[in-house]
Amino acid sequence: MKAYQIKDIKNFMNIFLNSETFDHFYLEKATIVMGISYFLDGRIIEDFYQAEELELLGNQKPLFTRWRDTRTNCIQLIKGKKTPVAFQFTLLADPENFSNLSDPMIQAYVVNIKFEQGVLKCVTAVSYSGFTLDKTAEQEWDLTVYKFLSSCQFQVEEL
Repeated sequence: MKAYQIKDIKNFMNIFLNSETFDHFYLEKATIVMGISYFLDGRIIEDFYQAEELELLGNQKPLFTRWRDTRTNCIQLIKGKKTPVAFQFTLLADPENFSNLSDPMIQAYVVNIKFEQGVLKCVTAVSYSGFTLDKTAEQEWDLTVYKFLSSCQFQVEEL
């Protein structure tokens, strides 16, 4: 697990909310704290969809919505003259986009984007199905996220 501070918050948020850069991630959950708090659960409610629609969403269990399908809703909540008090977005990597990181014990590769007290952080994590002493997957994921952030020209500092 690594934590990176994002130095240029305005640029990062513009790209995060207004571009396709993060669209290949799934949204597990989000919390946006403003005048009131908003909680989003990214799990897809299967009963809402017909079988054909579910098939188009993919076969991942549990099903999570893609960031691209939710970001417009988040923009509507965040936009305005006042900066949110805090927010956190928990994103899951699409296994198809990170096939080089395949490991049967891995349940999810996670990126947490967290803003509080004027500081924006990006924290990596790996969710395992069992206990392991091998931290190779975490190290590879940390490096992958760092390279991703760097390729987007974000100014990041490891914490």
